[in-house]
Amino acid sequence: YIGALQDSMYKFKATIVDILNKDEPWYFSCKTCCKKVRVIEEAATCTNCNIDNVEYAMRYCLRLEVCGGEKRARVVLFEAANNLLGCNVQEYIQSTSIKKEECHYHHKLVLSKDKQFNFLVRIDLTNSNPHRSLIAEEIHQLEDQAPVILEEEV
Repeated sequence: YIGALQDSMYKFKATIVDILNKDEPWYFSCKTCCKKVRVIEEAATCTNCNIDNVEYAMRYCLRLEVCGGEKRARVVLFEAANNLLGCNVQEYIQSTSIKKEECHYHHKLVLSKDKQFNFLVRIDLTNSNPHRSLIAEEIHQLEDQAPVILEEEV
């Protein structure tokens, strides 16, 4: 399988500096290829599969801007958003549909800004675009370290 040779995994530590699509961190996805579909009156068209009235589902696509030292990058979370938000996409949409500001999961998303995380990303080595987005396979928040207080002996 050639695709496996083109992707490499990298782990890095970075701070989330912006959540680019915090109002709607999901999209309508083709159940066959997972690409974005166009939905018109409940019928979905997948241009990738070239199928009209294809089966589709909601899928996370959370876009983040992160900063590690002097370097900035855009990171996209698909399945990894489940870990960050603590719920699947259907539960997130249902819980935010009434009062988004009072929703625990949306609150968790907003509070992730300015916090540090470990990211495990997949990079397509055939894509030479320096502004490409990195696809996160995993995301884990770094625990705030409590300062160590040493008592002086008298």
